[in-house]
Amino acid sequence: MQHAPLDTFLSAWRRIDSPAELPLLLSCVADQESRFGDAVLGDEEARRVCGAARCKSEEWDLMRALFALQQGAAGAPVRVVDLMVVLLCWEATAAHSARWFLAACAPHVRRLLGRTLGADAAGGGHVAEAVVTAALLLFGCSDGLLYEADALLGEASVRCGDIDEALACLHKIADRLSGAAEAPGESSPAGGG
Repeated sequence: MQHAPLDTFLSAWRRIDSPAELPLLLSCVADQESRFGDAVLGDEEARRVCGAARCKSEEWDLMRALFALQQGAAGAPVRVVDLMVVLLCWEATAAHSARWFLAACAPHVRRLLGRTLGADAAGGGHVAEAVVTAALLLFGCSDGLLYEADALLGEASVRCGDIDEALACLHKIADRLSGAAEAPGESSPAGGG
């Protein structure tokens, strides 16, 4: 029996111990999106994700992420692939590979920002709110990182007029969160710059 991409992802996510394993999670995200597209997180999937988060002692962080995804999407159902992207970012951030994540997952992050902005994305203030929400969602995988991301957002006094500027702002935050810990040539889990 072939496993669903979410199950393969959760199995790998529970036992990941090296940045070199991040591309496996990324391939599960791509498989989920190509096979199931906009599939929403149902009760059964939520139970499986909660079980995996419990194994990693990340239940609180998961609840915070689910709430942020729900709020950020203006009441639209949470998509399975969006939650997988958030969990992948947490692993990448914890492994000091947030730069790699944003490079590899730019289309997914753009889509998360777009969902947060909704159809009426007029005005830079609304885009700035979306950046704050996305940054705290993507980089707030622990209390320490949540605090650090929040401090960086405060320093940056986020001003963004569109999604491209929002992505650039998220890249700056990823650079700051990853920069000190990444040695030259380690910005990619696969080892190539």
